[in-house]
Amino acid sequence: YIVPLGFTHVPPQIILHVNLSLGSDSDDGPYTGQKLPPLVKYLQGILRRYPDGGQILKELLQNADDAEATEVKFLLDSRTHQSAGLLKSNLAKFQGPALYAYNNAVFKDGDWENLQNVDQSKKVEDLMKVGRFGLGFVSVYHMTDLPMIASGNTVAFLDPHTSNIRHRGQTGTSKTVKRIVEKYPGHAAVFQDVLGCELRPDRPLPGTLFRFPLRQFGAKS
Repeated sequence: YIVPLGFTHVPPQIILHVNLSLGSDSDDGPYTGQKLPPLVKYLQGILRRYPDGGQILKELLQNADDAEATEVKFLLDSRTHQSAGLLKSNLAKFQGPALYAYNNAVFKDGDWENLQNVDQSKKVEDLMKVGRFGLGFVSVYHMTDLPMIASGNTVAFLDPHTSNIRHRGQTGTSKTVKRIVEKYPGHAAVFQDVLGCELRPDRPLPGTLFRFPLRQFGAKS
């Protein structure tokens, strides 16, 4: 059975037919299909097309414009925050100096989905939006290994190396703002009183605050 181009869903009966036709393991050859590269390798390929420096701020501005935000702020913070009360003790290395970017638009469900599906952004459906491909945000990995995002009722941690969060082999995780404030005060602290923002368990954050812990000298990218 030949699946036509663009046919992304194989009916169960077809899968069953293919599995039965493969025969026993002793009949199998050495080829087991093409493998996707690790996410970090894929991101490195994109970064080679996105220069660092001022381009990063430009891309963040474009994302804010795409979200129809009317206010954008940046802050370079040299402080080191508490290392207690974190999801994992090894995340203490990300409690140091960081770049913050704030805009007054709250993430929608589609924004979270675009962030998860790199290079498959649904923004392509609206060609008038400057950030339509969703690739520009990847430029932040020039300076950080663990972007953090607080928006509405959600706080998210992006971990393309899968070596910091270690959450079921996934490349990141998220928690409700209420959960972060009540159980992980170390993470809550880095978002408090920054660019006018405050995480509170009883109400959503009326905007989006990005935190990019700066990569330390000698750290892998």
